[in-house]
Amino acid sequence: MKIVGNLKIRTKLAIVFSAIIAVFVAGFALVYLSLAKINDGTTFIYTRGLIGTDKLIEADRDAYQSSIAIAFALLHSGAADQATLDADFKNIDENLGQIQERFSVFEKLYSETGFAKTDDFGIFSQNYASLVKLTDKIKALYKAGSVSEAKSLYLGEYVPVFDTMRFHEQPYGQHAGEHRQALSGKSRPVPVDP
Repeated sequence: MKIVGNLKIRTKLAIVFSAIIAVFVAGFALVYLSLAKINDGTTFIYTRGLIGTDKLIEADRDAYQSSIAIAFALLHSGAADQATLDADFKNIDENLGQIQERFSVFEKLYSETGFAKTDDFGIFSQNYASLVKLTDKIKALYKAGSVSEAKSLYLGEYVPVFDTMRFHEQPYGQHAGEHRQALSGKSRPVPVDP
């Protein structure tokens, strides 16, 4: 204490202000690093989570639109001109292709997180392949004039495969918690009941 008492007031003030400035600089550095980490996390959530979820929603919408286009084609049988039927078949093909295109973007984003793929990816792929084959059969039957067989196939085999594929592609499917956790960069999956 004697050393502090012997210092000049100017030196004491310099030491106190230097300590205050050091605390301020350390606090500023800590805040800056924390903000940088928050910014990185936000960027990661946007580039993985939001874009991935958006692609899943778009793929789900495309699947639904493809199914609706098939239903419209079947409803138009005999009552529509060739241009309407051609437009229906074009919509079927475009939407069917966009399902896989958009789901592939989600799958790539998911893989970039480093998490293992869930069973949903395989189930989706199997059912998508089945859906493409069934759609081709429905179109072939329709073009061959077997509209009633095409309707039976649509209402029989197509709908259950379609429903299963959609369940495993949409962000609210069986493993949605794992998908959201992986896309947001979290380390543990959160179970979510469908």
